[in-house]
Amino acid sequence: MLSESKLICEYQGIKRHIQVPVLCPRCNRRTFILDNRKEKGKCIRCGKEMTADELLEVAKADYLEKHSATDYQIRNNRGDCGNA
Repeated sequence: MLSESKLICEYQGIKRHIQVPVLCPRCNRRTFILDNRKEKGKCIRCGKEMTADELLEVAKADYLEKHSATDYQIRNNRGDCGNA
């Protein structure tokens, strides 16, 4: 659906401007507005500014930190409920 709307806008000469609220890395609220045109964003609560690439790196690091224990368990699962 999104790809169709993108094509329609392109054919009609309409510039798409999408602003997406995401979690702010500083205040941890969903008030960081990421702007697709500028490829950067700003938190409307604490004022933190970052590029989309910087925010992606922070989000990726947070994700990996949060899921590292689960990933380890999945990679090292022998299928025997932990019995040696």
